[in-house]
Amino acid sequence: MRLFHRTTEKDAAAILATGFHDDPSAMRLRHHGVLLSRFPLGPDGHVLLTVELALSEEQLTSFKFEGPGSSNREVPEFLIPTTVLNEHGSVRRATSAEEAEGYTLQ
Repeated sequence: MRLFHRTTEKDAAAILATGFHDDPSAMRLRHHGVLLSRFPLGPDGHVLLTVELALSEEQLTSFKFEGPGSSNREVPEFLIPTTVLNEHGSVRRATSAEEAEGYTLQ
């Protein structure tokens, strides 16, 4: 399953080097994990990462996110724990073709 995550250049470099990590400042929130989407979302100027996740559609459904902070109800988003991403996924910078598949929220 191919999903996308947009982040800063600094965070993208850290993710590519050592994998996803939990943000301690977010632990106080009810929801935690990494927000990924089916299509590229997010602001211009941020790095788009492609995550190839070795999970079935059924397994992915348990991580579907529609709570407060969900950026777009029309594009499925998933809040996935870092342990799941690092164990079942591989991450790389998105290609320009993948970037063009999505759209940028204004």
